[in-house]
Amino acid sequence: TECNTWRSNMFRRLRNEPRPKIIFISSLNRYTHNGRTLNNDWARTLKALKATGAPIVYLEDTPYPFMNVPTCISGSLNDWAKCDFKRVVSLRADPLLSGSLRRYLTAVIDVNKFLCPGNGPKCPSVRNRILLYRDASHVTNTAMAALTPIVETELKVAKLDPKT
Repeated sequence: TECNTWRSNMFRRLRNEPRPKIIFISSLNRYTHNGRTLNNDWARTLKALKATGAPIVYLEDTPYPFMNVPTCISGSLNDWAKCDFKRVVSLRADPLLSGSLRRYLTAVIDVNKFLCPGNGPKCPSVRNRILLYRDASHVTNTAMAALTPIVETELKVAKLDPKT
């Protein structure tokens, strides 16, 4: 019920306040309900967001370590590579990027080029001495700050500038 209340309030604000310059969305692409992805629910939400006239930018889901990264790092001294995790299970196909839902998106930004670079078998928990995860799934504020220039570059490529 909290999500529905939040969503209702968000749509009310979008109707009653100045139109946003860009709408950023993201999703944990592992959510399912009764064994199905939430595509129908997303379609309703995306249709309503599209009606605002603002471009919709989707930030792809980030890798999912399936472990408490800070706990692992604190127990690994300086051998942080012990806390790297398997790419094949941490990066999954994103249901929002397939089928009819993609038509609602103005741009898709893949931050995983930074969070899980290359195409080796593992994703790092630490990159450039930056702790990437604050728990078993959420990116740290420091990692988000490091992602900012990547997102800004991708917005320019998509010809979207939130400052105008």
